Amino acid sequence: MTQHLPTGSGSDIATAPGGAQASSCQAENDTIAAIGTGAGLGGIGIVKISGKRAAGIAQRLFRPARPTDQPQVSAYIPKPRHLSHGFIANPDDGQPLDEVLLAFMPGPHSYTREDVVEIQSHGGTVVLHKILDLVLLSGARLAEAGEFTRRAFLNGRIDLTQAEAVADLINARSESAMRQAARQLGGGLKLQIQILIEQITDMLADIEADLEFGEEGVSGIAAERITGASLSQRLIVPMRQLAESYKLGRAVREGLRLAIVGRTNVGKSSLLNRLIERDKAIVTPFPGTTRDPVEASVTIGNMAVDFIDTAGIRDSHDPVECIGIQKSQEALNEADLVIFVIDAQNPMTADDERIFKDIQGKRFIFAANKIDLFGVGQTPALPIAYAQCDPIFISAKSGAGLDALKSRIAKLCRKTAGGENEAVLCDPRHKEALGSALDAACKAAEALDDDGPLDMVSMDLKHALGQLQTIIGERIAAEVLDAIFKKFCIGK
Repeated sequence: MTQHLPTGSGSDIATAPGGAQASSCQAENDTIAAIGTGAGLGGIGIVKISGKRAAGIAQRLFRPARPTDQPQVSAYIPKPRHLSHGFIANPDDGQPLDEVLLAFMPGPHSYTREDVVEIQSHGGTVVLHKILDLVLLSGARLAEAGEFTRRAFLNGRIDLTQAEAVADLINARSESAMRQAARQLGGGLKLQIQILIEQITDMLADIEADLEFGEEGVSGIAAERITGASLSQRLIVPMRQLAESYKLGRAVREGLRLAIVGRTNVGKSSLLNRLIERDKAIVTPFPGTTRDPVEASVTIGNMAVDFIDTAGIRDSHDPVECIGIQKSQEALNEADLVIFVIDAQNPMTADDERIFKDIQGKRFIFAANKIDLFGVGQTPALPIAYAQCDPIFISAKSGAGLDALKSRIAKLCRKTAGGENEAVLCDPRHKEALGSALDAACKAAEALDDDGPLDMVSMDLKHALGQLQTIIGERIAAEVLDAIFKKFCIGK
């Protein structure tokens, strides 16, 4: 894919897939190496090497278990796309370090599109670092964070959304997040952005033809093919649909935020401890015990859910408690889901009414707590407004009703997550760029409806095009590229 670059200093822009180097990186023709498996002990560990010297380093360090296959050990050449059994040995004294399997994947048919060697050793920390030391002494340098994936991007194997999906896949907190990252890694978002880019490119071609040849009698091309309505249908509508997917994508990627709210002493902290099955929040009989929001994460229905136990919301003159109440309100405003807890014995106070108004418009579950204080078979009487919210009667103390509550939470999570679309936005960078592109497209449509000059329409569409190109990495500032890959671990 050809890189499209804006005008300006070459030091500010990271160049195209195809092998050019970004100014802020170390030399892209270096051979790099790193441990590719997580820290700690394990059965298997992997040292990865990528670059022109990868095969030579393998030849220097690897000793096949069956040297009769290649009588001259010094002339050993790794066999492409095969696992070779042997030993890593110190070339200075010939002492074997570990029994390994070695895989050689010559470029361009490799992860980075360079020659890649993977040494699969035992997973001990010492042995992995000793092997890495030998690799570095043999002509490689230590890879930077995310440099293997960065090379895959710069060499045109993947676009930037796919590169970012690698990090999302590694960091996935739930099965739903894993599947979403896998779809993006497979090119789902890339395809949607490329379709939009093609639409803008076609429109710009018609406009440029009008601007260049209009005086020679070839006018009217843009007027016939591009109107505000057609631009809206071809560009604005799909862009808005993609932009609207961000709320879902972010929730799946980062986890749903579920705030437990209510006035003081209704049992919010006890409920949190019950839901996460451990004593995370402090529980006392005194109102106002919780001052700062307490968070805990669990997985419900293949979704990561962050429970937030908030301070009791009430009128208070205690300056410390007031800060906690303010944080509770912020948590409520930011929550994807809410559990509104009341005391079933005293279900309607002014504080309850105020909270009930605040949660309107949110997805919420109404939980009437402390039913253990009622007699067997007794049902608390609730105000009509509460009774219409399909309340669940629970006891955070005894656990009564908790299964029904968990089932309701799982159902609400599934409803909030919605279906599994092929392409959703989940990264703030993508959201910002698409929002800017959408604004520019809307300006272009307005100009067309008002019979504005085509050169102004062209400028707006070019801005939209540039913003979409930044999403997939066809135009990207070097410092932005650095920031993206610094989030990766070394070895990926």
